[in-house]
Amino acid sequence: MTDTTRTPTTDAIAALPAATQQALERVKSSKSAWLAARQKQADAAGMAETIRKRREETEAEARAQNGEWRQLFRENQGAMTPRMKKLRAEIALGRETLDEFDDLLAAHQAETETLPWTTGDRAVSYTSAHQSLINIHSSHVWAQFMKEHGQTLIHALSLRWLAMQNEHDGGYAGVNDSNTMFRQFIHEEIMTKAMDHNPSAEGDALLEETGLYPAPQAYSDARLVPTPAARHRMRVKQQKAAGDKA
Repeated sequence: MTDTTRTPTTDAIAALPAATQQALERVKSSKSAWLAARQKQADAAGMAETIRKRREETEAEARAQNGEWRQLFRENQGAMTPRMKKLRAEIALGRETLDEFDDLLAAHQAETETLPWTTGDRAVSYTSAHQSLINIHSSHVWAQFMKEHGQTLIHALSLRWLAMQNEHDGGYAGVNDSNTMFRQFIHEEIMTKAMDHNPSAEGDALLEETGLYPAPQAYSDARLVPTPAARHRMRVKQQKAAGDKA
């Protein structure tokens, strides 16, 4: 029976060192936790907006009823008609409902105000795990390259070193001696080109799955992390609120 879960990508990742695979799992789990926190924060914001809209609708209805009652009061020279009695009861209920809405919004705010902090904490964990994965994977890629091509690379560089010893024998130290010129060659031909080159995930099964960088939104969410002082103030506030309820 054919294993349909196996693909060239999964096989390539399965062949990676255990440390790399463990780092990959940390990225996956931390990203899932961040996305879940982000969704919870979005749901809470959506619920708050729904409550506010319902309050606005109730307030508009109460204003309309109050306006109608005042108009009837003037038209009837203060005589209380059945319609006015009904409106007065509905207006009173509307005021109570608005108070309940205010209490509900305050409670919702108290329950959800630290959700952005959680999202920020999860984003930091995710971006840190991703950076750690890149560090581990880059070391593995370099080690593999050196294992397969290291001797050829060292041989080519050794030839250049030999040539420069011949070309710059007797040069001024630190200006055009062989050591200085060889370092300049390494800087121009390898270091500068490597730093100017934009790495690609193409052809790398691991990077094709995770990307070279974390999701862009994670960086903005990471800025939601509060300062230690803000966390302390929130703990004091929550402890006080718990004491008041008790």
